[in-house]
Amino acid sequence: MRFTLSRREAVGLLLAGWAAPAIAQARPDYSEVTSLEIAARWAADGRLARILLFPAELGGEDVPPNVSYVPPAILPLRTRAIEELGARAQEGLIDRMNVNPDYAGRSFVPVRLRFDAGHSSTRHRFERVIEIWSPPA
Repeated sequence: MRFTLSRREAVGLLLAGWAAPAIAQARPDYSEVTSLEIAARWAADGRLARILLFPAELGGEDVPPNVSYVPPAILPLRTRAIEELGARAQEGLIDRMNVNPDYAGRSFVPVRLRFDAGHSSTRHRFERVIEIWSPPA
């Protein structure tokens, strides 16, 4: 895993003359995770976590097209979104859902997850976007 800085962060670092901000603002770069084998290896050593895109808690199946890998730090955000969706489903406010990952380049790690849910007979909608990482510019 490499860490990159945005141009703004790099300029700020140069102007401030400090190394600590670079460490605090460094962003992980998952562009080198270009195969399922690499993603699984990173998951085995704890750098990534295996998830189901459409969550098992809401009926998602553990099948290859529904599997993805994300940094472990993303898991609490994903759990919160799943809990909100489950609560809305129990209240009858949603009856359909899509989870769409956005990818960059050849990376197997999505840059974001988009949860989009609603009800087929009402205007009620639930949207949540979880930003995961930013590819280098």
